[in-house]
Amino acid sequence: MNFGAWDGKHFSNCNHLIANQWKGCFIEGNIDRYRELVATYSENKDVVCLNFFIKYQSRLLLIEFNPTIPNDVIFIQEKSNNVHQGSSLLALIILGKEKGYELVCCTTCNAFFVKKELYSFFNLKSNSIYSLYQPLCDGRIFHGYDSKIFVVGMSKLLWSNISIDSSDFQVLPKSMRYFNDAQ
Repeated sequence: MNFGAWDGKHFSNCNHLIANQWKGCFIEGNIDRYRELVATYSENKDVVCLNFFIKYQSRLLLIEFNPTIPNDVIFIQEKSNNVHQGSSLLALIILGKEKGYELVCCTTCNAFFVKKELYSFFNLKSNSIYSLYQPLCDGRIFHGYDSKIFVVGMSKLLWSNISIDSSDFQVLPKSMRYFNDAQ
C-alpha cells in the first residue's frame, strides 16, 4: 500500500515494483487484498505508519526517513499532526528489527525492509547502516576548547535552501570565547 503516490507514476518508487509483477495498491481501502508491499511517505508519521502497517506482515516495507539526521542518531519525532521533522534511519532500523524486518537497501531518503526470513535472498555482506547508506548531509555541531561552536557537514537547511554557517550558532560573544588553561 503506498501513501503519497501522486498519480502512481510521478515520483513513485512503487511504480517499478508494480510493473514487475508485485502486488500492491495506491491508497487502497482494503489492505488485506494487497499486502506484499507497504510504502509510506508521510513526512511526519513514518514511525507511526510503520508500527501500524507491520501488523499486516508485508514482505517489503518502504519507509521514508529524514536524510539530514546522521547515521548514529536515534530520533523519532513526536506524534503530532503539526510537527514535520521525520525520523532517523537508525530509529527505523531498530524498530524494523524489533518487528522482524531487515534493512536491504536505501535511496536518498527511503529505506527498504524485508521480512527477516527473506533477508538471505539479498546476499548482502552486511546490512549495517554504514554499508547501505551514505548520508545526504552528515551535519555535526561541536565546540572548540575556547567555546566557539562549529557546524560541519551541513551548509544549508535542506528544505528551506537557506545557507547556514558556524557564526549563526554562537551563543557566547567573541569576547567570552577563550580557553582558561591556555598558557
